[in-house]
Amino acid sequence: GMQSHPASETDNPLVDMQAMSVSPKLNDPGIGLRNNGRKVLTYADLKSRFEDPDGREPGRTIELHLTGHMEKFAWSFNGIKFSDAAPVLLK
Repeated sequence: GMQSHPASETDNPLVDMQAMSVSPKLNDPGIGLRNNGRKVLTYADLKSRFEDPDGREPGRTIELHLTGHMEKFAWSFNGIKFSDAAPVLLK
């Protein structure tokens, strides 16, 4: 479905441009590779070669938007510089 930009990206001097419509693109091969008559692998095609030792369904989703400012060469997740962000804890 349609997603929105995190509030941390609004009026942020570290974010110089945003996509007009934000949506998951795991199955999109990208510009110039769509509908060109060949099979193009995407992130959605990635599968583990091994069985999941845990076996449980995911309990949460962590959504990260790579953001940045090209002229300042400043990159961040969700509009927050790496050095200012709290760690993302994975269990």
